Amino acid sequence: MDVRSLAYLGIAVPDVDEWHRFATDVLGVPGERGDDGVLRLRLDERNHRVALRTAATSALDYVGFDVADDWALDEATEQLEKAGITVTHGTQEEADARKVQRLVSFLDPNGYRVELSHGQLWEVDRPVQPTRPLHGLRGLGHVVLGAPALSETIELYVRVLGFRLTDYRSKSLYFLRCNARHHSVAFASTDRQMLHHFFIDVATIDDVGWTYDLARSAGHEITAELGRHANDLAISFYLRVPGGFQVEYGTGGLDVDDATWVAHEFTVGDLWGHRRPTGDAITVAPATTK
Repeated sequence: MDVRSLAYLGIAVPDVDEWHRFATDVLGVPGERGDDGVLRLRLDERNHRVALRTAATSALDYVGFDVADDWALDEATEQLEKAGITVTHGTQEEADARKVQRLVSFLDPNGYRVELSHGQLWEVDRPVQPTRPLHGLRGLGHVVLGAPALSETIELYVRVLGFRLTDYRSKSLYFLRCNARHHSVAFASTDRQMLHHFFIDVATIDDVGWTYDLARSAGHEITAELGRHANDLAISFYLRVPGGFQVEYGTGGLDVDDATWVAHEFTVGDLWGHRRPTGDAITVAPATTK
C-alpha cells in the first residue's frame, strides 16, 4: 500500500472556543469555525490539518492519511479487506467535512478510527498567515498515540499499510514513516488509548523560541523544556493545551533516505534539553514486537 503522508486529525475537546483563543494567541495558528461548529486549524496550504469539535471529554476522533488518487484508494481498500479488516466507505458529508474527494475508514487494533483519503483541498491562492509574528508555519509533522495493542498495531502499519520502521526505543516506543519525514506516526505501549501529542512544524528556531517565551510568560504549562531529540533531531518544546493533551512545537526534523536507512534502537531520548518539570513524559509499558 502506498500511503503518502499524514493528512489531518480530528479531535474532540470540551471547549472549542478556548482552543480557538489558544491557537490564535499562543500557537500563532489561524482557525475557522464552520457552520457545523467544528474549528479547523490551518498549518500550511491545505484547507485544514486539525479539526476540533465540542464534546464532554477529550479524545482522538480520527487520524487521516493521504493516498495518491482514487485508484490508489481502491487498491488500499482491497488490500485492507484481504487482510481481514472491515472497511467503511465514508459518506459525502464526511468527505465534505474533511475537504477531500473520497475517504474510507477502519478501526486499528487499539480502536482508533483511521481514515485513508485523497484529494484534500489545497488553497495555494490563500497562503496561510500566522496570527502573530512568525517566520512561517510548515504543517502537521506527526502524531504520537498510546497503543494498548502495540505489537498488532506495528504489524498492521508495516505489513498492510506499508509504513517503514524508522527506529524504536526499548521496544516500547516505535517511530514509523510513510515518506522522507523521520516519522509521521509513533506508537507507545500504554494500557489505554491516548492522544499524547501532535507536532506543529514551524519555519525557524526563532519561531520556536518566541512561542516558548510567550507560553511561559502567559503561564501555560510547559511539559518539556526546549531541547533536541536524539532520533529525529527536531528542536522543540512541549506544552499542555486545552483538553489536557500536548502539542510539540518545533523545527528542523530529520529526513530519511529509504535507500540507505536501517531501522535501529536508540538509547536516549534527547541530545540536550527537554527537561520535564512535571515528569510528564510518555508513560510506556514493556512490550515486544517482531
